[in-house]
Amino acid sequence: MKNIIRNFKSPLLASLIFISVLFIQEFVLRFVLPDFNPNHHIRFNKATDTSPALGVQNATFRLVKNSGDYNVTVRFNEHGFRDTKNIKEARIDDWILVGDSFSMGWGVEQSQRVSEFLEKRISRKVYNISIPTDINGYKALIKYAESRGAKIRNVIVAVNMQNDLANYGVGAKTPPKIKALSKQEETPLLQPIKNYLIKNSCFYFSMTSIISQNKFLRKIALKTGLMVSLDQIPRRQINNSTIRSTVKSLKSMTNRYKLIVLVVPTRAIWIGKNLEEEKKIHEMFLSELKKQKIDFIDMRKYQEQNKKPMSYHFKNDGHWTPKGHLLAASAISAKFFSNNRP
Repeated sequence: MKNIIRNFKSPLLASLIFISVLFIQEFVLRFVLPDFNPNHHIRFNKATDTSPALGVQNATFRLVKNSGDYNVTVRFNEHGFRDTKNIKEARIDDWILVGDSFSMGWGVEQSQRVSEFLEKRISRKVYNISIPTDINGYKALIKYAESRGAKIRNVIVAVNMQNDLANYGVGAKTPPKIKALSKQEETPLLQPIKNYLIKNSCFYFSMTSIISQNKFLRKIALKTGLMVSLDQIPRRQINNSTIRSTVKSLKSMTNRYKLIVLVVPTRAIWIGKNLEEEKKIHEMFLSELKKQKIDFIDMRKYQEQNKKPMSYHFKNDGHWTPKGHLLAASAISAKFFSNNRP
């Protein structure tokens, strides 16, 4: 009988010791590596019936990539925007930039974003009210800004070709963007576990950081499916109806605002297995913009000028580096603000 009890207690004791060690490691790492502490990582308030999705008001976070691509500060102001300027002071001749994670500056410091670069070039204030959402969300953000006192006429909408194309018809609901992370193919069972750990465990974040930045360990992780390379982009079905619906939604904004569409190309037109399909989708979208007489900047053209379009993106993340933001600002100012154009 004693042997049975002893055998029963041993695994239980071992489990308790193991859990205790993990708990202690987690606590120590949160103290030693504050940037890896999930409690310090960027968060957003979800959209409600009365408010769009926003950053946590008057809060400061870290935006860290475990691959080492970036580790930057994100400060949200009293309105929930990542901007040092107060949106309620926006006047009719100022410009508003709205979009998702790209234009919000995912992975770059606030001073390295397209809005800040553009403001210096055109000598006018450019307010950035970007939050990871969709085109319906962009409209809600503009209305919210107006409700805070902003006078808005000039709007630049950054359309993310990877996530923004959807059915925006009456009654249609587009899926919300989550944490602005690039969508990649993942094992259905593995992804929820990884999402939970990355949001809640400093130990897990630090371990994945070590693996991501070590060539040998990264190679093993990629082979075993624990990690997914940037070129693993799921094939998608985008038809003419989806393109027309997206552009129609943008067109409706021209009834009230002077609109410029900043077309942010998906990396899938340069890497992955669906190059030709994605190029067709891109061209279809541009064609519809022209048909609806909407002013736009096609960043694909500018990124391809140096024959290295992916050089404007992080190595392990689909978002633009400061170099990409600078290129976008230069393209916008050259096309729409040369010779003192309004």
